[in-house]
Amino acid sequence: MKKRLPALAVLLGASALLLTACGGTKIPSNKKLKKTLEGKSYTVQITEDEDLGSIVTAQKDTDYLYLYRLKSAQDCADFYDLFESGSTKYDKLVQFQDDSKLGNVVLCGTDTAIADSGIVLAEESEGE
Repeated sequence: MKKRLPALAVLLGASALLLTACGGTKIPSNKKLKKTLEGKSYTVQITEDEDLGSIVTAQKDTDYLYLYRLKSAQDCADFYDLFESGSTKYDKLVQFQDDSKLGNVVLCGTDTAIADSGIVLAEESEGE
């Protein structure tokens, strides 16, 4: 049994890493985003709209993040199209419509701001 313990520990550790790596997209709560980004010197504003949902905007120098948590899939599509066709320069633009975990979300921003926010985008999410 003593010989199996190290092998079992390695196996459990490797399994934990694989499960963590396959966790998919993660978007912290608006409150956590605000705290994280303000801790990194971003100016953050959260706007709540009863009909639309919530909008988080964050800016630091040339880095920015816009996160729309919307109530409807149609609003999600509309905001995504607006960013996609507009003149805003962004590194990432993704949307999730009627996602079972995320709901209706549009995320637009620079790579730096997204990384600073703690948002994790799964590989297959990018460019949706």
